[in-house]
Amino acid sequence: MLLLIAGGSAPGATRSFGPFHINDAETLIRLEGRIGARDAVNFKKALRAAPKARTIDLDSPGGSLIIALAIAEDIIGQGFRTRIPKDDQCLSACALLFFAGETREAEGDLGVHQIASTKSGDFQFAQAALADVLDFFRRANVDPQITQLMLATPPDAMHVFSSEEIDRYGIDRIVALKQEPSESVKPENHPCEVLVDPDAEESDLLVRNLFPVITACQQAITAHPDENQRFRELLQIAREQEAFQLAVTSPSQAVSRAYLDKYPSGRFVTSITRHLAALQPPKDLAPPDPQGRPSPTPQDQDPGASRTIDEASLEAPSASESQETELNRRDLIVALQQELARVGCEPGPADGIWGRNSVRALENFTQHADASLRIDPSAETLAAVRGAKTRVCPLNCGPREVERSGRCVAKTCPTGQRMNSRGVCYTPRAETVQKKRKAPVASSSSTRSRRSQPSRQSNDCFQFNGETVC
Repeated sequence: MLLLIAGGSAPGATRSFGPFHINDAETLIRLEGRIGARDAVNFKKALRAAPKARTIDLDSPGGSLIIALAIAEDIIGQGFRTRIPKDDQCLSACALLFFAGETREAEGDLGVHQIASTKSGDFQFAQAALADVLDFFRRANVDPQITQLMLATPPDAMHVFSSEEIDRYGIDRIVALKQEPSESVKPENHPCEVLVDPDAEESDLLVRNLFPVITACQQAITAHPDENQRFRELLQIAREQEAFQLAVTSPSQAVSRAYLDKYPSGRFVTSITRHLAALQPPKDLAPPDPQGRPSPTPQDQDPGASRTIDEASLEAPSASESQETELNRRDLIVALQQELARVGCEPGPADGIWGRNSVRALENFTQHADASLRIDPSAETLAAVRGAKTRVCPLNCGPREVERSGRCVAKTCPTGQRMNSRGVCYTPRAETVQKKRKAPVASSSSTRSRRSQPSRQSNDCFQFNGETVC
């Protein structure tokens, strides 16, 4: 007896499409398990089944990078909220789905690492995939420091972000979800508006990473030309805060003076002046008189003479002032060269000379950090480089080397494999032993005839019957 059962699910039951599960109210989609080859199609099915869903919970160890990129492209820009619930994890390729969310919240573990090539050693595939990931991170406004941490973590390891890093890199992005236009609903703020705090305490600014704040405002200026002035004002506030942070943490007098020159009426002038005074003891207003006479007071001086001296000093700085300015610039260049070396951009020795290697190093930094900087030593440039907390410029390792902990080390292959000149491990084919062909054995008569024939050598010597005769 055959029993035919019609397919279908009970009303109100949780529906699943591969690793994607829809709750009863059809307001939430949950990912559980690895991301497989068919899961881009499964996610589209889940979206069609739950068109009202705007929250995606993530619990996955990773999986296919290409499929994860396709799913992330469906999420980004659609107003989704991505969330890693407590005690859950979102690692490796799953991180792409998390960063695609317009609103992000990581209560569980979020981890990234380098892109691993395929088992066949297809490094061109890995390079193309990395280019796609970097382009996606740029469009998702992911902090460049996160990219650097990903590139610095080997494929067989995992960098799980701490709560401190989540705050520092702006990984959590808690903003209101998109709603239908309404007079009572306030438009969503841009990250630049959310991150810039004009009234931030000085103690908070000393420990805050302002590089992503400045980057968000620069992107806002490009993306919203109609609100250009407002975002420029916020960018100016963030840059002044960064210049303050750099000045009060630097032992160089040049950095503090650079702040005072650029922001003569700035918010932090008092603190910078106090810091500068601590770095350089006040000099006497006038040198002591050789004959022991007291220095003249302003009342004893002729007003016209005083005005003449002031005007002359403004028009033509003294030799000592010019020398001090040159020393300040040299200190600034040394500090900038040290910071460029710290982030892996290889400016050469920190000698205070702004040469070709230093220019190339700063160009590499602006390229890999996606920053808009003048290729010239300045307090603003030094602040931007110092804001990078990890390596920015990638190591230029050879094809037979790999980066490990910030150094190029030799690659190794599994037992029984060899490495070619491109750094690819392969299993050598079994060597076929070719049978040597036996040379024909000459007859005794022919051998005797050859032996009987003399063999001429140089210097009038020859061989006859195995003996040399000269």
